[in-house]
Amino acid sequence: MPAKTIASACCLILCLFGFWGTAHAGSPRSAAETFYWSLGWETEKKHSPAFEEAFELFLEDQKQGYAAFMQAAWAGDPDALAMLCVAAKVAEPGYYGINAEYWEKWITEIMGEGEGTCFIAMHHLLFLLKGAGNNEQVRRSVYACSELFRRSALARNPKGMFGAGLTYDKREPVTPLPPMPAGATSYDAKALRFKSREFYGERQYWLVAASVAGDAYAAEDIAAGYLFTPELEPDEQQAEYYLNLSALRGNTSAAQTLATSYIKTFDKKFYNAMVYIVLAAMLKENKLETADEKNFPNGRLVHIWGQRFLHGLDGYPKSLTQAQYEAAIEKGKALYRQAAPIRDAYRLVDEIIYKAASARLPEVKADFEKNFIKQ
Repeated sequence: MPAKTIASACCLILCLFGFWGTAHAGSPRSAAETFYWSLGWETEKKHSPAFEEAFELFLEDQKQGYAAFMQAAWAGDPDALAMLCVAAKVAEPGYYGINAEYWEKWITEIMGEGEGTCFIAMHHLLFLLKGAGNNEQVRRSVYACSELFRRSALARNPKGMFGAGLTYDKREPVTPLPPMPAGATSYDAKALRFKSREFYGERQYWLVAASVAGDAYAAEDIAAGYLFTPELEPDEQQAEYYLNLSALRGNTSAAQTLATSYIKTFDKKFYNAMVYIVLAAMLKENKLETADEKNFPNGRLVHIWGQRFLHGLDGYPKSLTQAQYEAAIEKGKALYRQAAPIRDAYRLVDEIIYKAASARLPEVKADFEKNFIKQ
């Protein structure tokens, strides 16, 4: 993301969506990143060079950018197809007599209702993060984004449920709310009753539903409510449950937050902190090695924290024996072996859907040429 757009994107997202979660804890970049990437792209999604070039052109001249997105779509890029839909929506009634509904119909045809509407909504977020539109276009994009997440949520898409929760106040409410997905626990029942200025009603319902359906980032967001709501005392048991759930689904930031909480909040459980420091390092590096190996960056962090707990350095108490430290390393490795396949399975599903959509773009092009290109 270009540096010049980061601060404005942060303000835009916070103002438009009132996002809470982990965004409050860090820099302007963390606020914008968290909202966008946490909906399924933990690390910054790599777009094709043609897509990036089209977006740069779109920022300068939307009509020319639209044409460039079309060329990228015909070359097999589903992201570009989604941006055709976004561009047509924010510039209603669209370009060249083609409205957003045409592109939306095809995206939901080739990706499915739940995945397709979520995919388009994510690209509305990208449009907003890039600062690409005027005030009226921003208004249209915000509403369209929220509506698309609502549709995705009603189709039982976990990322769509999470998005519907984060954007619930930018559209008409969903009434009645659908049944909670199967598998809800007593922790989820309690979470549904949680109320604060930020977490309540439909917002909280969709966050819990997304977590029950398997979304790691919704679980992290629920935990944030229990830890960081100013007007309420932290509920450490609920926060620990949801952070652990998120971390064991492969969410690096949840593992990091859990480790920090064990050091500062959860009764100084230094053994547990060490376990999740190891897990976070392995998830970050995306490999299983000796967790305190000094030749990779996050391994060095594990080593530093280990020395603090073993020897009482940097103001931390001497809290682990060598045997406890080694046991924590092994436990962290075991959790990584559990979490990484879950994370990778979700990524694989997304990849399969994306490749299948790319393979069907010639159908979209043929239909477009049949209906809109003069013979």
